[in-house]
Amino acid sequence: MLRDAGGTRETNHLTGQVNPLGGLVTGRYDVNVKDHPPLAPTADDEPLPWSGMSGAVLYACADPTGPAPVWLAIAVIVVDTPGFGEGRLSAVPVRRLLDDPGLRDLIRAEGGPVDWESVELAGLISPPTVTVPRTPAQFLRADAEIVDLHGREALLTEFTDWCTGAADSAVRLLVGPGGQGKTRFARALSARLREAGWLAGLVRPEGVGLVGRLAGQTRPVLLVVDYAETHTDLTSTLLSILEERSSRIRVRLLLVARGGGDWWDDLTGRHPLAADGQTLPLAAVETSGPDRTRLFTDAAGTFAHRLTDLDPTVDWTARAEHVHRGIPELSDPGFGLVLAVHMAALTALLDQPDAHPSGSPAEVADRLLRHEKTYWTATARTGGITRSADSLEQAIATATLCGAQNLSEATATLARLPSFAGDDGEAHDLRGRVVRWLAGLYPPPPEQAGQVWGGISPDRLAEHFLARHLADPTDTAGVAFRVLTGASRAQIYQALTVLNRAAPAHPRLRGLLPALLAADPPARAPVALQVTVEAADHTPTADALTALAPRLDLPTLTTMTGGLPQYSHRLLELAAVVQQAHTARLRDHTPGLLPARRWALPRRRTVPPDTYLPDLAMSLNSLSVRLGNVGRPEQALATIEEAAALHRQLATDRTDTHLTGLTQSLNNQSDLLRAMGRHAQAQTIDDERDRITHPDQ
Repeated sequence: MLRDAGGTRETNHLTGQVNPLGGLVTGRYDVNVKDHPPLAPTADDEPLPWSGMSGAVLYACADPTGPAPVWLAIAVIVVDTPGFGEGRLSAVPVRRLLDDPGLRDLIRAEGGPVDWESVELAGLISPPTVTVPRTPAQFLRADAEIVDLHGREALLTEFTDWCTGAADSAVRLLVGPGGQGKTRFARALSARLREAGWLAGLVRPEGVGLVGRLAGQTRPVLLVVDYAETHTDLTSTLLSILEERSSRIRVRLLLVARGGGDWWDDLTGRHPLAADGQTLPLAAVETSGPDRTRLFTDAAGTFAHRLTDLDPTVDWTARAEHVHRGIPELSDPGFGLVLAVHMAALTALLDQPDAHPSGSPAEVADRLLRHEKTYWTATARTGGITRSADSLEQAIATATLCGAQNLSEATATLARLPSFAGDDGEAHDLRGRVVRWLAGLYPPPPEQAGQVWGGISPDRLAEHFLARHLADPTDTAGVAFRVLTGASRAQIYQALTVLNRAAPAHPRLRGLLPALLAADPPARAPVALQVTVEAADHTPTADALTALAPRLDLPTLTTMTGGLPQYSHRLLELAAVVQQAHTARLRDHTPGLLPARRWALPRRRTVPPDTYLPDLAMSLNSLSVRLGNVGRPEQALATIEEAAALHRQLATDRTDTHLTGLTQSLNNQSDLLRAMGRHAQAQTIDDERDRITHPDQ
């Protein structure tokens, strides 16, 4: 802005507050300036107080001191407000400027967004922005939106009708295997609703503190939680807010996951809104849309057009024509996933002029990764990274396997790889270059906003890549063992989640999971249990934990028993194994107990204050329930009898403390006896319980 009559300009960082109800007639914002306003001119040749300020962009943030502040351009300053001296300015809102098609075209030409956002929810919702591919594989990412969404028109209409229905709040769970197009569908739905004036986008986990602002929204909102099984706390918070709010403004919560499971059962048990929600599977495109051949040819044509941006020296149009003359065989069941068909089309273009047999989806993935390697090798050289191809692959496997929350964690993770280790300045500089290379080559996807890097994507290709590089469970000096040594809980969680998802399609990884857990059970076994509870296919981590549980120590098992679902049909066997191991460890810490007929304890004994007997009694109680759930009633009965005997002894010494535990054990014993047809014995237990709970009767 102008500072003197000579026309000298200097920057000025203005701060102020926008009155939400001001300027309603003129359609402008009134900005009350917090800074000391400039003095009024005292001579005709002096500049006006705010000369040069017009045209400045006004930014706003709902939570500037929060963990994830988001500043949005909300207006452009035009003039100081007449009649208010120099303490107030007027600004034209961005929404009015975006009504101009010419301006929107200019912004689009620069790659900028042209949709307006809510300042209040900016830290909670990420709009479905489009990612520019930087490697061939990234043309397959859902957020690149390269290929049109085929065969989903009817489903989009049905979901749109659900969103615009009469209910003020509603939730749905969209499930399907990786590569089926769930994320792409959710983005298309968000885009459609945004065109209709809704606020819609992906929920940012780090913005959970802003969830309460949903209660006061004046515009309809669609919230999308991708990988919802890994964000159960966030989802529970969202459901609580939606259940408590009194506004009639529509808010829809769309959860996207590979499948329901214990995490969803838990949410439906705690939240009526979730219990009323629908779970809808996303069927294969070919069931309602074009067949595989049409999907292939459409994708090949679209990829050819867009690959020019990645490498303009190649005649992609000619390659597409050649590919169309030799469409590969797509009858393999693996090509039932739309991603697999798109991968085949992209790889066929990249393979030209060499011709390859069509091959299985796994063979296609191998060929695509070879092309990907060409690009990452070239960019590494450009970035001054002179390491072998194997070293570069190890770095990419590290980024794909586990995230990094900040630069320090990223460099520390790389330092665990021999090719990037070292304490000298040169090694430090190299790690910095590699982090920047990885972050530029593979930026984090929207669901991992805030991470330093993302790794190979989409998921199916990433899982295939890891299966090729990490599958040897005996190689304790391999990438997975090295990068997870000293890793944060978040990194361990991401790594185990990725490996558990990959293992069903890549059996070679099944041996790696048990080896990784056994390498550091206290840090990894409880995290693996969380992954098991959340996963659509829990078998890989569940099998690994089942084998490992008897060897775990007491603190680890105590943590894990606290993380077991109260009841899970899928995890009945694992829950029984973990509870049994926990009971065994407690018994090891409780001297004087006989190995057989362990419930026959002395009737009166002073219990030392530091004994594990109370914990053992409660663990036995839980174990009895777990054994009954897996169809072992006789073992369950012996176990609950022991629990009741322990509680009797404990209640004798401390009635006020242990009476509740004794009552619970007797209730469980009675229920089990009745289930086994022993009604007379059950009645005897009931009579004992009644005498204890009602001694005066």
